[in-house]
Amino acid sequence: NYDWFLNGVLVQTTDFYVFVATQSGEWTVEGTNLNNCKYLSNPVTVTISSITEPGESNLHVFPNPFTHSINIQQEDASAQTIELIDLFGRVMIPPVQIPSGKATITLPTGNLAPGQYFLMQRQENGIFYTRCLVKSQ
Repeated sequence: NYDWFLNGVLVQTTDFYVFVATQSGEWTVEGTNLNNCKYLSNPVTVTISSITEPGESNLHVFPNPFTHSINIQQEDASAQTIELIDLFGRVMIPPVQIPSGKATITLPTGNLAPGQYFLMQRQENGIFYTRCLVKSQ
């Protein structure tokens, strides 16, 4: 497991090695392996000047969770680009252009491993992320 510390104070214990800091300060993580060996990371100073919540996405993504494909439906919006990335930031489905207006596209996902992915939506006014979970086959 992973213990996440802010300024030396335990904030959260998780089973995952990725954590999104929402507060400024000095962050460290202590990992414990199956043999109960512990490792404390070097401190990382995080400074958050503001957190901006993006506007509401104009895409409907279904089904979620998905198995073999994702359907993406857009209702009367400007053209935009979408791509699917994994938790490590690797592009799993390269950018796809959605034309302006009403549109529905289907992305094949049968070759993806089970896990969590992000659908990155890029428009003129910002970037939106929609979390998707692939079901086991």
